[in-house]
Amino acid sequence: CLRESAPLSKPTLVRRTRRKMIEKSASMGADEEPERHMGSASLLAGRFIIYVSSLEAHNTQLDTLLHEWAHCLAYPAQRRVKTTWTHDDIFGVAYAHVYRLFYQEPTQ
Repeated sequence: CLRESAPLSKPTLVRRTRRKMIEKSASMGADEEPERHMGSASLLAGRFIIYVSSLEAHNTQLDTLLHEWAHCLAYPAQRRVKTTWTHDDIFGVAYAHVYRLFYQEPTQ
């Protein structure tokens, strides 16, 4: 369980939702296509909120959840260097950590 193996710094709400809702809530750059957003993560009222599109295949939903969880995991460190919600090195380390926890067998 992600909540136990990669706990976040704030309470977290995870919701599956339709893509249309995700497109409306995602903060997109000018060069990003809306259909690329299969999920989003945000901080609202002291808690993380993660949305994952229910219109995608199950394995895509799972990968999206891991990606958005990594954004939340990286948030405290990114906040200190003012790079929150980006795909910088801090996010990369957090994503690798979450991915390995979920997909790799435990080391002996």
